[in-house]
Amino acid sequence: MVTAPSRLSTTPSKPVGAELAPSSMLERQRTCVRSILERIAERSALEVEIGERRRSRDAAADADYHRTRTAQVEEIKRLELEEKDRDEKRRRSVIDAAIKGEAGAKAEFGSASRTIATHFDSHRDTAKADLNTAKSKAVAAHDSAQKQAARERAEKLKPLDEDAAHAEALRQRLAVVAADYQKLQINPELPPPAPESYERHAEPGDELFSRLSRMETPLRLLERLIIPKIMKGKREVWIYLVVALPFAAVAYTFGDMIGGGAGLIAGGTLGYLARTSIARLSKTQLERLYTPLTQSLADIDGLAAYARGQVEGRYREAKKRITEQREIELRKAQEAYRKTIKAGELHRDERLRKINEVYAEQMVEVQTKQQKGIRAALDEHERRTAEIRTLAETSLPRIDAEYRALKSAIKADFASEWQDTRKRWRNGMAAAAADLEAVADESRGYASAWDDPIWANRELPRRVPPVIRFGEITLDLEAIPGGVSSDPRP
Repeated sequence: MVTAPSRLSTTPSKPVGAELAPSSMLERQRTCVRSILERIAERSALEVEIGERRRSRDAAADADYHRTRTAQVEEIKRLELEEKDRDEKRRRSVIDAAIKGEAGAKAEFGSASRTIATHFDSHRDTAKADLNTAKSKAVAAHDSAQKQAARERAEKLKPLDEDAAHAEALRQRLAVVAADYQKLQINPELPPPAPESYERHAEPGDELFSRLSRMETPLRLLERLIIPKIMKGKREVWIYLVVALPFAAVAYTFGDMIGGGAGLIAGGTLGYLARTSIARLSKTQLERLYTPLTQSLADIDGLAAYARGQVEGRYREAKKRITEQREIELRKAQEAYRKTIKAGELHRDERLRKINEVYAEQMVEVQTKQQKGIRAALDEHERRTAEIRTLAETSLPRIDAEYRALKSAIKADFASEWQDTRKRWRNGMAAAAADLEAVADESRGYASAWDDPIWANRELPRRVPPVIRFGEITLDLEAIPGGVSSDPRP
């Protein structure tokens, strides 16, 4: 331990029975002590300087190492992040290009599909318009033919209706005759038509008109028969009056009341007989004309029914034929529409098949490019990753090796400097010890021997005293780091 320096002194200051040493000896001791103190101060300063230099160099090396390694690690991380970002961008560019290509292919396919659909819709609309036109024409032709058939039917039925009205008038007139002569038991019912072949008449209407015309004369004769008119209503009373009254008048003229009565009875009997004869004659005359007329009228009704049936049949046939023609036209229009739609669908499907093939090729091309791009991006990423890994595997160990080498150099420099300091310290202390030994050897002639009894209670001195006093300064050589015989370590 070193305290503030002052005057140098040794302990013990004066041995018992010793004389004072010469001044040259004292100066030599002081010089030796000063040399020791200088060596101590030098060693202390060198130890501090060497330690500080090592700590400074260690700190600088550590700081530089950590800075360099951290910078390298950060650089590697930056390169990894940049490569990751570039890899993501490369992948994204490939995917974006694929998406763009797919979108373009889809847009092209959609545009082509819409164009095909538009063309097909236009084709279908045209076909529908043609179908509707054909249907309208068929319906219009059907309606026109129906109207024409109806007009022809009306034209054919008009004379028949007129003949029917004429026949009804004749029937009414015959009914009047039958009613007027009901007492003669004239049958008012028409007999059934006589069997005949109506097909032999080319124009039944003309034959009907002829037959009706032929009935006019016999009917007028029937209506104008004189004898039957006597039997009409109560006119037959005149028969009794004309026959019975003359007999009664003659009998009353030539006889009495009984004779007149007998004449009246005889006249009544003759009147009854005359009335019966006239009634029979009237019936005969009437039936000779009435029966043929009723038969003719019945035949006319049959012919009229046949003629009307022919007209109605031809009308029904015409309607059926017109309806069938309409159905044929509608079927033709529908078939034409179906063929047109089928042809349009085949054309549409063929065009769709082609654009589907083009779309599939484009999609395969886009996917192939995407796979190649992704593969190239992966290869580039793996190459860059391998380069970064190689950089990390080479640069960091190189930095570590350089750091270890620098640390070893610092340690070696420190050890070398410490050995130099140690050598200087030992050489200086050895020189001081030699000087002190020489002074001690010289002082033995001036002081008591070391084996003198006065030193019996004292510790035997060493070659270099462990404690030296210089006035107020006490120097403990054993407390000095390294001492005279110590071996300092780094």
